[in-house]
Amino acid sequence: MELTARKGIKVSWPTPLRRPGYLALEQNDVPSARRYFLESLILNRETEDRPAVAACLASFAALAIRLDKPVLAARLFGVVERQLESLAINLLFFLDRAELERIRNHLLAYLEEATLSAAFAEGWDLTDEQAIDLAREISVGED
Repeated sequence: MELTARKGIKVSWPTPLRRPGYLALEQNDVPSARRYFLESLILNRETEDRPAVAACLASFAALAIRLDKPVLAARLFGVVERQLESLAINLLFFLDRAELERIRNHLLAYLEEATLSAAFAEGWDLTDEQAIDLAREISVGED
């Protein structure tokens, strides 16, 4: 809302906001990535698009990885997996599927199995609201 309003853009379909967030993350512009991800999350919640909310939480897991917080990323990943299972879907957009796979691979490579399992289980047990609060609390130092 903030980014699109500032640029005079009216967004009726918020999913595309994740793409510039991932691009910003690739360019190491973490504050901009967080703003895009947060705006997408807010708009997707308003439209009650549950698969897109799951994809937004996955984007926050990618952000947590970039901030060297793999346990937090694993918790968010657990939430995403639970949400997708409850919806009986996979993420629909290639970008989101690719990012989810990238997150999964990173977590498997950088966390010991016991740590990953515990963090994943903690995330799995979070309510949707707790997960959203967790994602929103990720600070990048310029908030």
